Amino acid sequence: MAVFFLLLVLFDLWHNLCGLKEQQQPGKLLTYRAAQRSKTGAFVYGFPLSEAGLCHCSQKIGVSSANPKRKQGLQANMIKADAVIEHLEEACGTVWPLNRITTVTCDDWEDGFVPVLALVACDRPNAKYIPQDEQLVRLKEIMESEGFEEGPAWFFVF
Repeated sequence: MAVFFLLLVLFDLWHNLCGLKEQQQPGKLLTYRAAQRSKTGAFVYGFPLSEAGLCHCSQKIGVSSANPKRKQGLQANMIKADAVIEHLEEACGTVWPLNRITTVTCDDWEDGFVPVLALVACDRPNAKYIPQDEQLVRLKEIMESEGFEEGPAWFFVF
C-alpha cells in the first residue's frame, strides 16, 4: 500500500514538473447571447439595477406612464424601466462601447435574481476585459449620479 501511495505522489510530482497538468485558462470573452445560452453558466460584469435606483432615475429623467389613466401596474413599470435602461445605456455609452452594454437578469446568490447593466460577458471572470482606471471611475460616477449606489461586480448568468 505504501508503495502505491509513493508511486502516486511521484507521478503527481512528475506531472507538475513537466507541465503536463492542465492549466486553467483565463476567462474568454462571450457575446451576451452565448452567455445566456451557456450550459455551464457564464459571468457578466456590470452594475446591479436596484428598484430604488430605477425609481430615482425615472423621476430624474421625467419618465411617466404611456397611459396617464393607468399610472400603476406592471405595464407602466415596464415602460419606465425600459426608458431608464435606455437612458443608462446611452450615458454609459459615452465611456464604454455602446455595443457591449446590455441588460441581463443574473443571480446574486443573496437576493435572488437582479437586473444588471452588463458591460462584459465571460465564461469565467477575467479582469482583462473590464473597464480599467479612468473608464471605471467615470462609469461609477455616471451610475451614482443616476441614483445607483452599488458598484460593479461579477454576476452569474445561467
